[in-house]
Amino acid sequence: MGRYEVRLVTELGKTVGYGDRWWSHRVTKGREGPTLGQKHVGITMACVDDGRRILVARRRHRIFDKVWTLSGDTHPYRTQGSLETESIFRAARRCAMDDLGVRTRGWTRRLTVSHSARDPRDPRFCENELLHVMVAKYVDPLHMNPKNAYDAATL
Repeated sequence: MGRYEVRLVTELGKTVGYGDRWWSHRVTKGREGPTLGQKHVGITMACVDDGRRILVARRRHRIFDKVWTLSGDTHPYRTQGSLETESIFRAARRCAMDDLGVRTRGWTRRLTVSHSARDPRDPRFCENELLHVMVAKYVDPLHMNPKNAYDAATL
């Protein structure tokens, strides 16, 4: 995937523009100390199997590398120059297929929270998201993409 933009939002979720995916994750210096990036829409997803176990993954990524997370993390994409942004449901389906090689069904948004954190390995990077927690059942055997995750397990 080439460069894409993320939807910048207020704490209440009102769209205020679009920003470069990487710049929205950079810590900047301000008069009153560091600012943790630009608030943007993010997704964390929990893919559940028939036994109601959640698939978790240890992410391989430029930011928060080697951190265990739910099944995957992404943003709704908007290709630079485009007027359309993916829905959170489409983005979750794409991420499940790209990262885990699984088809999913029955996506629901279970929770939306404001989340911010600084990457402990590289303090230049951070998360500052209005984070949608998405849940769905996965229906295929796992075919994890080694470019996006080191390990996966079910809990």
